[in-house]
Amino acid sequence: TIEGRAARPSDTPMSDNPARTDLTATLSRCAWRRIGIRRRAGLLIPLFSVRSARSEGIGDFADIPLLADLCADSGNTILQFLPLNDTGGSFCPYDAASSFALEPAHVSLDLLAAPYGDAFGAAADALRSWFPHRRRTERNVRERKIGLLRDAFSPAMADSPAFRSFRRRSSWWLRDHALFAALKDEHAGAPWHD
Repeated sequence: TIEGRAARPSDTPMSDNPARTDLTATLSRCAWRRIGIRRRAGLLIPLFSVRSARSEGIGDFADIPLLADLCADSGNTILQFLPLNDTGGSFCPYDAASSFALEPAHVSLDLLAAPYGDAFGAAADALRSWFPHRRRTERNVRERKIGLLRDAFSPAMADSPAFRSFRRRSSWWLRDHALFAALKDEHAGAPWHD
């Protein structure tokens, strides 16, 4: 006890803290040994709220290194995001349509331009020029970005070795999710029970 009250974990030195023993005995013990067990500070943030000069309407995957730099510069050692899963039409990070598919609104069109060509770079520029003049919401960014992704995607991209490899490695979930997403689109996002 400390001053007549029960000790809390925050009162206990890390070396004497029973949580340390528990963490080093878990399945993730290798990760805990690598990063060390100590008090840390960090940033928890929804990626859509992060917007850089190169973002296409809302924060995207290309903005993650900028956040990592911000954390490092401010002495934070943890960067955690709200769920990044595909949310379907709701754009609520806790209403995922898939446990594996990432939210397409977070795709960086600029990052796709290097391996897949200028169509994605042009789409990124179009999206950036469109949003300063219009009300930006996660939903309208998502709709616009998915439209641009569909327009820029070509059959040659679908046949690229990298994309074929992704489809092969992810086939255990990708086909079911693609069918689900296509049916949701076909039925204007209606719930499955309708």
